[in-house]
Amino acid sequence: MNGGLWGQLTRDLYLNTHRARCEIYRAQLLADKKVPTPTIQAALFYPAGPLWRIDIVTSYIPHSLDLVSFLSTRPSTPARTRAFSAVRKLFHQCRQNGILHPDFNARNILLTPSPHQAWLLDVDAIQVKPQHPFQIDTANRHRLLRSLLKLAKLGSLGFSEKEVPSLWRELFPSS
Repeated sequence: MNGGLWGQLTRDLYLNTHRARCEIYRAQLLADKKVPTPTIQAALFYPAGPLWRIDIVTSYIPHSLDLVSFLSTRPSTPARTRAFSAVRKLFHQCRQNGILHPDFNARNILLTPSPHQAWLLDVDAIQVKPQHPFQIDTANRHRLLRSLLKLAKLGSLGFSEKEVPSLWRELFPSS
């Protein structure tokens, strides 16, 4: 409960520690399933009046960029091919493990160049629904597509809205 107007007012303050505890639990769940997400090293909870200030410390992923930052550089086709292969692998891992990420947006995918890997971020709200792998995959993909279109419209992506369908076919050639 830290988005929208409430999030703007409270910044890093929370009503309780539930969200951070979910992040810790779900990050471990993903690690157990071999879905790449940065390892949580520490969590700090300290009261701030009637609210809580919470800091979560994750392992540093060297030379990483989120998908938005990567695409905003207008990378070459070979660089996109390598990155998109890693993103497809991440989506495959999520589908295989029934991982639904309600905020599977371009800022929540971290890319590393060597080895080429995609990491899942902001995992506090993920759900595990192994009985519906293709529905989960479709929902995760739709969320990413909405994110790419929104970022293109805002001018943050490095690609225009008209270029997003072509990028999408590059990312998921068999869809």
